[in-house]
Amino acid sequence: MNLSPDTTLETIGLFLTFVWPGLLAVNVYRLIVPGPRIEWKDAVTQGLFFTVINYILTFPVALFVVRTEHLATSPLRYWLSLAFVLLVAPVLLPFGWTRLLRLRWVARVVQAPYPTPWDWYFSRRRPVFMLIHLTDGSVVGGYWGEQSYASSYPEQGDLYLSAVYKVDDSGQFEAPLEDTDGLLIRKDQYSYLELFKVPMTEVANEQEVKRSRPEDEPGLR
Repeated sequence: MNLSPDTTLETIGLFLTFVWPGLLAVNVYRLIVPGPRIEWKDAVTQGLFFTVINYILTFPVALFVVRTEHLATSPLRYWLSLAFVLLVAPVLLPFGWTRLLRLRWVARVVQAPYPTPWDWYFSRRRPVFMLIHLTDGSVVGGYWGEQSYASSYPEQGDLYLSAVYKVDDSGQFEAPLEDTDGLLIRKDQYSYLELFKVPMTEVANEQEVKRSRPEDEPGLR
C-alpha cells in the first residue's frame, strides 16, 4: 500500500506529538536508572504515559505551540517553544523525577525504583574506600571515586577502581600502589565488598585522597 506524502507527514506529526516526547523521556530515564530491556510495544505504552505528563507540566508552552497562528506572528518564539516541548522538557523530566524521589520526605513513602541495591548505591556517585574480598581468600584495597566505574543492571557487579592499596593480614589499608592506573575486577572474582566513607573534607581533591593512606582517615579501621 502506497502512502501519500500528506498521509506520511500526518503520521510523522502524530508520532512526534503523542509518542516522541515520552519515548525520549523513557530513554533518558534508563540512562539514569538502569532497568530491564523494554520491548517496543511496552516502550510505546510508557512513551504515551510520559508524553501526557510532559504536556501537563508544559501546558502553557504546549498551548502556545498548538495555536499555529503564533508561527506567523512570533516565529522565533514558536520554534523555541516547540523545541522546549518536544526536546528540552522530555530530557529534564527524568532528572526532575529521580531528584524528587531522592528527597528525604519522599523516600520515606516511595521506594526508589532501582532494580538492585548495587544500582542504588553506585548511582549516588559518592566516593568510597573498598576492601574487596576475593574468592581465593585474599583482600584488595581500592578507591572508588569520580574516575571510577561500576557496571549496572542487568550486568551489575563489575568494577573499575581508580586507585589500589596494599592491605595487610589484619585488613588494614597500607600505602597506595605506585605507577598503577587502577584495577578492573569482575563480579565472579570477589565474594563481597566492605565500604568505608571518604571524609567530605577530602572529597574535593581526589588526587590527594588517592595518594593518602585510608587507614589514617577517621572512620576507617
